[in-house]
Amino acid sequence: MLIEHTITRLNDMRLTGMSEAYSSQRERPNINELSFDERFSLMVDHEWTYRQNRRLARLLKAAKLRLPACVEDINYRQPRGLDRNLVVHFATCDWIRGSQNVLITGPYSGRLGNGTTESCGKPRHPGDHRRSQPAVIHDNCQPTPC
Repeated sequence: MLIEHTITRLNDMRLTGMSEAYSSQRERPNINELSFDERFSLMVDHEWTYRQNRRLARLLKAAKLRLPACVEDINYRQPRGLDRNLVVHFATCDWIRGSQNVLITGPYSGRLGNGTTESCGKPRHPGDHRRSQPAVIHDNCQPTPC
């Protein structure tokens, strides 16, 4: 009864990750070999990971990415004109810390934009991926949609 009450309280306090870790520790027969501090540390680590994963999922959902993409999965062997150093620079998110915007155009720009948005969403930078209409600049320098 005390264990169920503890799990309920953890869930009520929105410590779902810790509640899951506590339940999984109770099911392991050799968990008593660890000290209280080690067990508590495991539960805190599980809660932290749980929150980080939920945060990342929320940011990626808010970015409304159309295609699943990952910068690490880019194949540079195909002749698409991708500069590896430039893509790595985008993935480090230094341009965000410098308050700059990035406009990616051309073939495979959607996947590259999604991958950049996803990689920058991981280290606490919410990404915003927008699809825009192509524009043509006329002599009077007024952009007009194609």
